[in-house]
Amino acid sequence: MKKKDKLIIPFEGLKEGIHEFDFHVDQEFFSNFEHSIIENAEIDVFVTFEKKTNLFLLHLDINGVVNTECDRCLDDLQLEIDGEQNFVIKVTEKSIDDDDHIIAISPNEQELDLTHVIYENIHLLMPIKIAHDDIEDCNPEIIKQLNLVNHPDEDDEDEDEQDPRWDALKKIK
Repeated sequence: MKKKDKLIIPFEGLKEGIHEFDFHVDQEFFSNFEHSIIENAEIDVFVTFEKKTNLFLLHLDINGVVNTECDRCLDDLQLEIDGEQNFVIKVTEKSIDDDDHIIAISPNEQELDLTHVIYENIHLLMPIKIAHDDIEDCNPEIIKQLNLVNHPDEDDEDEDEQDPRWDALKKIK
C-alpha cells in the first residue's frame, strides 16, 4: 500500500478536542489483504477522532457500495453497506483482550493506523447471505434450474410402484 493511501491519524501533533478525517477505500485497498471476501468496492469512511489526555474516542461512519455476486443466482450485485462503530483507544503498556471496542496503544505511538480496524468493520457490515432483496431480481434461468433440482416433478416418481425386495421382507413376520 502506498504511503498516501494509508489510513493513518497522526494524533501526536493534534490538540485536545474533536478532529474529523475522511478516507476512501476501493479495490486497491482490498487487494492488499490475502483472504478478503471483498474484491471490488467504493466505500467512504468518515472518522471522528476525539483526543483527550490519556485516551481517545474514535467514531467510524462507513458507507458505500460493494460489487459482489448474489449467493442465490451468481449474478452481479451491488450491495450497499452503511454502519457506524465506536472505539475507545487507551494509551497503555498492557494488552486489552476483553473488549473488541477498546484498542490499546503504546505511549510511544505517535500515529494510529486504522487500516485493519476499517477493514474488519467493513467485513462485519457484510450480510451472511448476500442475495438480491427480491427473488424477482435474480437471474430467471438460474432460479428455474434451482427449482428443478429442489422440486423435481412428482409425475416422474410413481409412489404406487414398490420395490419387490420389500415384499419378500414383509413376508418374514
